[in-house]
Amino acid sequence: MAIIISTNNFNESTMINSYYLNGDFKILFERYHYFLNGEIYNITVEELISTVIDKDVNKFENAIGDFSLIIYDSVEDTVYFINDKAGRNLVYFSVKNELIISDDFW
Repeated sequence: MAIIISTNNFNESTMINSYYLNGDFKILFERYHYFLNGEIYNITVEELISTVIDKDVNKFENAIGDFSLIIYDSVEDTVYFINDKAGRNLVYFSVKNELIISDDFW
């Protein structure tokens, strides 16, 4: 299933702060809306999100798997998108008149 984060409404998206979210997002700590595409083998999604938020590059570099992860922090109104070292599961984005982030290129 494709997910989208955009600065404009897109196909019945849910607005949270300044972004519209559409897709199968999960929520962590009532703050982080995230979508994981693929699998992480050696740490949990919660641990990976913590390493991204804390900007702990050493821990993040040790994540093993084929994955892309999109995180929206609704308190800081910030979007993070990352993928595994090999880049097998891609995240697409565009910044032209609006911000669009998706796990699917259409």
